[in-house]
Amino acid sequence: MTKTLSLALKKVGELPDAAQEEIGLELLEYVADLQEVRAKLQEGVRALDAGQRIQINPKKFIAQMRKRYVTKK
Repeated sequence: MTKTLSLALKKVGELPDAAQEEIGLELLEYVADLQEVRAKLQEGVRALDAGQRIQINPKKFIAQMRKRYVTKK
């Protein structure tokens, strides 16, 4: 574990239980999303290595990814 993550978890551990639970759930969701993106990237790399190509509309793709992964604050 990195020093930064260790420090962050230590500070989270000092918060009330309800706040810890909320932060934990958000972190788990973030990690799951990251793992999903990485898996899809690996799948795409394997497909390209195998010579498979697909046509995509870049503007549509970017809009879909923003809608799915970008949160407004």
